Amino acid sequence: MACLAQFFYGNYSCNSQYWSLLLFFISFLNQLISSSSSSSTSNSTHKACLRDQSSALLQFKSSITIDEYIAHSNLWSWETNTSCCSWQGVTCNGYGFVIGLDASESGLSGMINSSTSLFKLRRLEKLNLAYNEFSPSSIPTAIIQLHSLTHLNLSSSGFSAQVPIEIYQLTSLVSLDFSFLHGLESPNIEPLSKNMPSLRELRLDGLNASISGWQQLFSSPKLHNLQVLSLSNCQLYGSVMSSSLSSLSSLSVLVLSMNDITHFPIEMFSLPNLQVLDLTANYRLAGSLPEFQSSSALRELVLPRTKFSGTIPSSIGNLKRLTKLDLSQCEFYGSIPFSLWHNLDQLMFLDLGHNNFSGELPSDSLSNLSRLVKLLLWNNSFSGRLPSIKSSSRTITQFHLRCLLSYLH
Repeated sequence: MACLAQFFYGNYSCNSQYWSLLLFFISFLNQLISSSSSSSTSNSTHKACLRDQSSALLQFKSSITIDEYIAHSNLWSWETNTSCCSWQGVTCNGYGFVIGLDASESGLSGMINSSTSLFKLRRLEKLNLAYNEFSPSSIPTAIIQLHSLTHLNLSSSGFSAQVPIEIYQLTSLVSLDFSFLHGLESPNIEPLSKNMPSLRELRLDGLNASISGWQQLFSSPKLHNLQVLSLSNCQLYGSVMSSSLSSLSSLSVLVLSMNDITHFPIEMFSLPNLQVLDLTANYRLAGSLPEFQSSSALRELVLPRTKFSGTIPSSIGNLKRLTKLDLSQCEFYGSIPFSLWHNLDQLMFLDLGHNNFSGELPSDSLSNLSRLVKLLLWNNSFSGRLPSIKSSSRTITQFHLRCLLSYLH
């Protein structure tokens, strides 16, 4: 205390240990005050769930049926005596408005129409009702009231009939998933490609009806932000046009499997951000592999059950990020390039089965594929001895028997 009094009178003669202790104490008090202030500010901005938001959710819960055997249903946690912001699957902003609702795989059934209380959640940004059974419901036109929606997932939820035109007025949508809505009529691609400039992810897998005008998805300048396009098993037929590849420069995932596509432009392999390309089971699709550039971002190249033919170019070794390569049941021939075995050290899945490949495999062909867990080489015409599996740093879990037999002839 005496030293403190001397300090105020301009006498700084007290020893340095005392002043160090004093400064530490002052610093501690500052941190305590700052922490208390921050906590107070946080509590003032994070409010409890607003009453009308809670009421809308509880009305929705009471209007549908929940499968009593689905123990993990998010809706079981929705109770009147707790804040809806703490309920499973519910996300609120700092003002108590519900901005996210995930009721996927919750065992829900019944009918959702335009009077459903769900559409009172006007601040909703993300809505996921996937893997439920709302049939025989059609997608309600009242969905336009959720004008802030950025993510909408209705996959495998049982909705049927025509996609309402109001969907195309949700211009803030970033992600749209209508996969496996088997009773849904073909969506109209034209307004989708013109009115949703923010769309980055579009999944329409498994729609029974053929999607007319689907080629517009590859040429619309309004979809230049599209990163994921998945149209598996959509009864697509015809050609993928290459007239406006610049509009697809952001595309990272392209899935067109199980369709009847007859032409796929070779330039598509060179899209700068493309990581996944899946053309499985387009039985009439002919083509050959391009020369691959070292700048390629490809991680998965999946072309089985197509009419792709020719040899594998040595430039396959440039795909150093590749984790999956499936060229099975095609019409490829020739020897496997050295670069495939020695450069693709990230490869985990390799299927070259049922082609016309020939030649010997290098004895150390597996030594550089240290991540490989599945290898299928069946029904080819390889010769020589089997490559040593022991030379690899792990055991391959599947080495197809028919490949082994081909070595014995």
